[in-house]
Amino acid sequence: MIIDIDNHYKKGIEDAWYDTDEVLYAEIHQSGAMAENCACDRNADWIGKGKGKGYNVVIPMPSGAGDDAYFKAFEDVILPIAEQYKPELVVFIAGYAANIFDPLCRQQITANGYYKLTEMIRSVADKHAEGRLIGILEGGKGNYMSFCILKTIEAMSGEKTEVKDFTDGLIVRNYLSHDQKIAIDEVKKNLLPHWKL
Repeated sequence: MIIDIDNHYKKGIEDAWYDTDEVLYAEIHQSGAMAENCACDRNADWIGKGKGKGYNVVIPMPSGAGDDAYFKAFEDVILPIAEQYKPELVVFIAGYAANIFDPLCRQQITANGYYKLTEMIRSVADKHAEGRLIGILEGGKGNYMSFCILKTIEAMSGEKTEVKDFTDGLIVRNYLSHDQKIAIDEVKKNLLPHWKL
């Protein structure tokens, strides 16, 4: 199972496994900033074809989505599907362009948000894959990215540091907005024929 939280959709992964059930690709990306259904942005109905139908899990998240929206997408879509799929290996695409200070993208994930998302991904590997978890470092911009990477490493290793997320108490957009809920519900509607959600 590939779990991707980078800011853009990965057409290369789609091309590799779009028509097979051997690999489940579950991802969240920022939607609306690029042309519709371009290589970096897919709609929720791009769910695979043939034997792969339902195994390409696309969660297009509106611009401005923060920690709570991403947590909700994991809780409502990715974790229930992982529970049913029971992967033997989890590959984590750890991209940081969705961090709140990335100058090019428009998402609002905090370092502590990355910590919790990584914990959720690690829980899938621990429960179903005997802890087999591979993290692949992707891109992003800005000095804050280093805080996000550190929190990811902490969650993967189980080791805590003294470094705090300086955004604590500063973020005002950490709630699930109406457009984010609609986006998650659209994903669930498209996947209901294939998974219990």
